Amino acid sequence: ERGLYVSFEDGMSWDPLQLDLPVVPITDLAMAQGDLVVATQGRGFWILDELTPLRQLDAATHAGATVLYAPMDATRAMGGRGRGGEPAGTNPDFGMTIDYRLATDTEDVELTIKDYDGAVIRTFTPKGEGDKDKFAAGRSDVLPTGAGFHRFPWNLRGTGAESFEDMILWNGGLGGPKVPPGQYRVELTVDGETASVSGLVLADPRSDATGMDLVEQYRFARSTGELLTRAHTAIRDLRAAREDLEGLKGRLPKADGAEALEARIDAALEVMKAAEEELYQTKNRSRQDPLNYPIRLTDKLAGVRSGALQGEFRPTAQMVAVAAELSAAIEGALDRLAPVLDVELREIDAAARALGTPLLRLPEAGSDVEPAAEPAEESVAEIDKD
Repeated sequence: ERGLYVSFEDGMSWDPLQLDLPVVPITDLAMAQGDLVVATQGRGFWILDELTPLRQLDAATHAGATVLYAPMDATRAMGGRGRGGEPAGTNPDFGMTIDYRLATDTEDVELTIKDYDGAVIRTFTPKGEGDKDKFAAGRSDVLPTGAGFHRFPWNLRGTGAESFEDMILWNGGLGGPKVPPGQYRVELTVDGETASVSGLVLADPRSDATGMDLVEQYRFARSTGELLTRAHTAIRDLRAAREDLEGLKGRLPKADGAEALEARIDAALEVMKAAEEELYQTKNRSRQDPLNYPIRLTDKLAGVRSGALQGEFRPTAQMVAVAAELSAAIEGALDRLAPVLDVELREIDAAARALGTPLLRLPEAGSDVEPAAEPAEESVAEIDKD
């Protein structure tokens, strides 16, 4: 029959490898950069992207085992899934293509990307990237499940900074930075059992950047992103706390101590208002509002961070200096907010309970506003970087 066939037994037997290829005479086959290019009679050229997993098929795969295949080397050179007019095909996803096979249907699946030192770069699950996914910048595709073969693209980016509901930023984005070239670990955990393979990220061959340039770019984006996440999480916490405090004011009984407690609530609300307005432009309601209202600290830092990711270079001295100034101001606002969220709310709650009117909820002490640990000076990857 006409079509494409593959042999796993040195030509002793052949299996169809038709996939979406039309049943049509094939006039030529060629290998190019790990892809199989097929020339057909009357149906144009077809490309089967990345034969890496096909070369790794073995008896275990045919027996129906769960298998994680070693990925083909990925490059930092940008690409995408754009396409021309019909009948053009669709380009493969940019980044590292991760292929795996699940023996059975299961939702207990997790894919983790780690750097050479074992630090987690990214974690994917069938539900997205966990509870933070609701506010995560640049939400990734969910991890596919179900018995059989799956192909999942990792866009070579680490985790982005978190936002909050209805947030409007004018000056920059919160997406994750591209990782530097080097060796990474891909781990697939299925029903408690973990398999791991190595994956190599290569430099963009057009880039003149050194390996350490790109390490510094990644570390800069990671550290500023972590601070933005802390600031935006604190804003979420203070908004929830403000709603409770304002509700509490309306429920206070006319009793001894109520007036003093109300004054204490007003003082806490004032601190929260000042911190929020210092961190974020609270007048923003639409994408064009920043034209009328000046951007605040987190928007400015997001702008510096985005600028540092626009290209293949380490952050400039000016970027580092501006980020340090903005970071100090953000830390100051969080330091002024922390006593209210960590201590004052609990004391207000205790006083309200004594009056028979407790608060409804409280953020966990220190969970979101304490300074994050300084990034370790580890190697982000085993680097021969572009």
